Amino acid sequence: MTRKHEHFETEQWTDFVRGHASAVLSREMEAHLDQGCDPCRRTADLWRRVAELARREEMFETPADDVRCAKALYSIFPVSERRSLRLRFAQWMGAVRPVLEGVRGAEGAARGIPARHYRFHEGNVILDLHIESTTAPGKMFMVGEIVDPDAAEPLHPGSAVTLKHGTETLAETALNAFGEFYLEFVPRPNLLLKVALEEASFLLVRVPDAEEAP
Repeated sequence: MTRKHEHFETEQWTDFVRGHASAVLSREMEAHLDQGCDPCRRTADLWRRVAELARREEMFETPADDVRCAKALYSIFPVSERRSLRLRFAQWMGAVRPVLEGVRGAEGAARGIPARHYRFHEGNVILDLHIESTTAPGKMFMVGEIVDPDAAEPLHPGSAVTLKHGTETLAETALNAFGEFYLEFVPRPNLLLKVALEEASFLLVRVPDAEEAP
């Protein structure tokens, strides 16, 4: 028996697009889509794009990590808002040394752990990221700058920047007038950085672990 008026859960769609749903459930979900449920078709299409991104980026991370981060992000939004979100997954370009303006002096003098420098991009948006130890034991800081090379002004000053570990918020701040931000946090694996862009649009960055290389 198929569902005509009920929608499937996010976790079921992620399993469906990755081929992990049972044969019975897959047939039921296919039939549900064939009945013309537009909200569920949009959800399925979103998770197909997430799965495809994970396959393209598997040289840097496993698809399971991408899906876990995306599920954690979706869990912080009310169900009524999830289908209207636009998630932009940034790709890791490599290691760099960003030059930042307004927060240059906030980096601190500690050098207990080697500094890490990364660059990510998604479309015309570029994120430079610097991660280093603080003077406080067991803590790190993150300095970032988000830019559009073709834009005359900094992108989205005042927009929220959040560092997540699963469903837990480790640190949060806002972009300054230069499109920069500063966060302090306790290092953990599989961190997800979320930057608010346009309304209901978010740039997502899986922060590489210290042992990872581009």
